[in-house]
Amino acid sequence: MVIDGTKCVSCRMCATFCPTGAIAKFDDADGTLGVTHTPGDCVKCGSCRDVCPSDAITLLDAVPASWLTGGNRHRYVMTLRPVSLTDNPHQILDTFRLDFNGDIFER
Repeated sequence: MVIDGTKCVSCRMCATFCPTGAIAKFDDADGTLGVTHTPGDCVKCGSCRDVCPSDAITLLDAVPASWLTGGNRHRYVMTLRPVSLTDNPHQILDTFRLDFNGDIFER
C-alpha cells in the first residue's frame, strides 16, 4: 500500500477501515499526525483503497520480502486540510454521499 501525499486529504479513513490493523493512526505530541503501514500485517484486501475519497492509495503487486519479514513500518505524515463549515448539520454526511456516489447510510 502506498499513499500519494499530493492526493491525500488526511481523513485517515484508511486506518479506520483496515480490518487487520496494518494501517494505524498516530498523533504525536508535537501535533504531527498521520498513519503507519505495516506491510507484514497487510492482506491486500483493498478496503483502504476503496474507502479513500481521493483515490490516493495504490496497492502494490509486489513488495520486497524484507518489508514482510523485517517488521518494517512505513510512516505517512499527513497535513491537516482546512474544512469550510456551514450551518448544515449534515455537511459531513452529504460530502461523503457525494464522494461515494450516495453509498453512505446513517444508523
